Amino acid sequence: MLSLAELRRSIRLLERLVVGRRVQRVVQPDDDTLVLELYGFDEQAGEGGKSWLVLSTQRALGRVGTLESAPTAPPWPPDFAAFLKARLNRAKLAGLRLVNDDRICGVLIEGKEGAVELLLCLMGPRSNLYAVDAEGKVRAALKDAGVAVGEAWSNPPRPENASEGADRWADVPDEGYLQAVAAHYAAEADKLALEELRQRLEMALRKELDFASRRTDKIEKRARGSQGRTRKETPRRAAEAGDEHRFGRRHTRGRARLRNRRGSQNRPRPAAHAGREP
Repeated sequence: MLSLAELRRSIRLLERLVVGRRVQRVVQPDDDTLVLELYGFDEQAGEGGKSWLVLSTQRALGRVGTLESAPTAPPWPPDFAAFLKARLNRAKLAGLRLVNDDRICGVLIEGKEGAVELLLCLMGPRSNLYAVDAEGKVRAALKDAGVAVGEAWSNPPRPENASEGADRWADVPDEGYLQAVAAHYAAEADKLALEELRQRLEMALRKELDFASRRTDKIEKRARGSQGRTRKETPRRAAEAGDEHRFGRRHTRGRARLRNRRGSQNRPRPAAHAGREP
């Protein structure tokens, strides 16, 4: 997050680059960031071109600065971005200022629907971005914290003996200052994205391992139950097999006796008193 010294210098350098440009697009890529796509004359290129002004409330990335390219927009704009898009059509960025000599950046935008000032408050975990109308009332907020929508805006009290803080790019000349700040926070954003991806992968792997462990326990429990039933049934099956064997042998012998008996009954018997004369 920018210190007061860094914010003061960033506003001074941004003012001559963005004031007077037309707000062409509003993008809210995440819950902590708003990006304004601006169009105007580029003195270095000698022609009209696009530029991107980023307003971030993320604790590690809080700043006002530039981006090298447009961020990816979500399929549907969140409420804060939708509110601004409805009011900033063909609007012009009219001013940039440091508010109350504190870490608050004001971005004044004038359009057909009237003027709206975006107030970026860099207050650590309480950082937020507000849309304030010409009457000084908060009409929308990036986060549900701080000043409530509909209330009048009032500058928070500045702590006594508050320090300007260090300028980490004090040795960088003005010509490269905004680029140096942008490169630093782009690298920090990549680190945060990688850490978030690592945590998500760890969580997914932990869930898969828990599922596999429960599945393995269930299979082992089922296998132990099957082995127990097999050991109990083996003696009974052996006895049944022995009975079948004994009864089968008896049945076979009985049938053989019955055949022999029938065969002896069907054989012709010799005539009685054969060879005697009457």
